[in-house]
This record gives sequence, C-alpha cells and structure tokens, in this order.
Amino acid sequence: MAVARRCSRSFDRYCARHRRNHPHAPLPTRWEYEHRRIRRQEAYPSSRCC
Repeated sequence: MAVARRCSRSFDRYCARHRRNHPHAPLPTRWEYEHRRIRRQEAYPSSRCC
C-alpha cells in the first residue's frame, strides 16, 4: 500500500509541475505517467549483478 501512496504523491507532483510548465497541454493519465516512469528507469538499470 505504501508503494501506491508514493506513486500517487509523485504523480501529483508531476501534474503540478506539468500544469506550471505547460498550462494549455492536457495532463497525461496515471497509466501514461507510470509507463513513462518505468521506461525511464529501465533505460538506466541499477548496478545489479543479475
């Protein structure tokens, strides 16, 4: 449950920043936001051995 809460907070912060920087652009859906976030994380994998 804590993970969902954290994602919600980060999504809210992202939406606030997006509204400030792009006032006339539509907000992405939570699904779109999550997929962008995951794609960006996968582009820079952490230093794991496996």
